Amino acid sequence: MGSKIHLHSSGIPIIDKVWGGLYKGATYVLIGSQNSGRTLLALQFAKHCVLQGQVCLYFTSMRHTELFIHAATIDFDMQHYMNKNLIVVIKVSDPFLTGSERTYDEVLADYMSDIAVVVKEHNADKVVFDDFTQFVGFNNMQLLEKSFINTIESIEAKDKTSLFLLSDPVSDDARSITSTIVENSTGVIYLEKRYGEENKGIITITPIVGHPEGKVKAKYYLKPYEGISIEIQKGPVSSKYNVDNDMAASFSNLNTFESNNPNIDIDDDYDSERIN
Repeated sequence: MGSKIHLHSSGIPIIDKVWGGLYKGATYVLIGSQNSGRTLLALQFAKHCVLQGQVCLYFTSMRHTELFIHAATIDFDMQHYMNKNLIVVIKVSDPFLTGSERTYDEVLADYMSDIAVVVKEHNADKVVFDDFTQFVGFNNMQLLEKSFINTIESIEAKDKTSLFLLSDPVSDDARSITSTIVENSTGVIYLEKRYGEENKGIITITPIVGHPEGKVKAKYYLKPYEGISIEIQKGPVSSKYNVDNDMAASFSNLNTFESNNPNIDIDDDYDSERIN
């Protein structure tokens, strides 16, 4: 990062209201299950970027048509902004399709290094990587940490704010990998889908570095042609959500967030206000 640290609006309501935005040239991680709305939130971030006249570099394994359809659900004409060179879509492929004789970790380390090279080649303001999960499945956690730090330091040196999307981990190995990524980021956004309910859930933002306002939870709604709508909590968190599954908090290993928010009691409900 440069000598001056600036916050810029993100287009993600809870972040802009509570944190005042994201740090320029910082690295953030967005975690959620496949149907949690994580891609829509990433597209909302990208849309806000281009509406500010900035350039967004968007890595994805999706076909263009599939990505455009996702974007259309939040009234984002991606093709239009690609034609204006405000969105640059980089199609990524499975790192193991080449049939290389190198080890699993060597292939991933090289692929991550290539990501940094591609970012350097483009004069973008923001970087989105959806989905990063298949590129971080290292066996050696030290090599993962080294490779990830080298990649993000290269991106941060250019003052590009980046958002990496990861799947919600379901195994101990996956949780270890996700923890390594999160612990070396600036902050984490976690989407937890509400059981049995469509287009609703809990969003948690947790700072790893900076953002002195601390960790915040809110209800979120996926609204057609608008994107994420938020209800910021004014009191304790609902008992419908199990604090043991609060992945954003457990990933960070910074238990001070709970102690800094003594009002939070998972046995009570809370009132809220809607933010669009």
